[in-house]
Amino acid sequence: CPINTIIIIFINTAKDNIDDNKITAGLDNVNAYGVTGSSILVDNTGGIAGLNSGTLNDAYNESIVKGLNNVGGIAGINTQNGDISLIVNGASVTAEGEYTGGLVGSTSGNISNGRNNGVITGVNYVGGLVGSNGNGVTLTNLTNDSSAEINGKNYVGGIAGRNYGTITAEDQTNLINRGSITGNKYIGGIAGENNGTITNVNNDIVLNCCRWHCHSGCCYS
Repeated sequence: CPINTIIIIFINTAKDNIDDNKITAGLDNVNAYGVTGSSILVDNTGGIAGLNSGTLNDAYNESIVKGLNNVGGIAGINTQNGDISLIVNGASVTAEGEYTGGLVGSTSGNISNGRNNGVITGVNYVGGLVGSNGNGVTLTNLTNDSSAEINGKNYVGGIAGRNYGTITAEDQTNLINRGSITGNKYIGGIAGENNGTITNVNNDIVLNCCRWHCHSGCCYS
């Protein structure tokens, strides 16, 4: 691997002994800098954790992240037992495959109070915050700053490339979507593909559709 490259293959599964299996232990107050990834791209790559099944709280990533599938500025995958909050991505995230997000590539666990400032680039299912949001999962109080750029081919969204869960906020000042989105097909200001619920959002995004036509935040051939 080249010098000054940090390869993080980290699995966070910290749990406590509470009967309902609620996770209250894990990573807290974490910062990452440098480059995560190498010349050989791999799946499940994150600036803080490759796979998170615990609690990941108060984390900031300024590490350039590169991977193949399931790539995120904070975590590649957040499982059903994972809970992520108070997180910021401030660097570029690039994937050559599917499921790319400024915070998490694919999530089956809840995420709250997160922000993306970076340039997010992938192929299919690319989101400013998550590439794919799973069924029954809630994304709350998330923000794309005006410096954010989300670039992909198909299923590209400001918050999520694909949404099967809920994207919401306490009020519209807590879920703000700015920046720009560029893609070929199925492009949305909030989600490229929505099969769930989107409520209480503030969308102020620039949509750039390549080879397709835009209408009301969606693209069609």
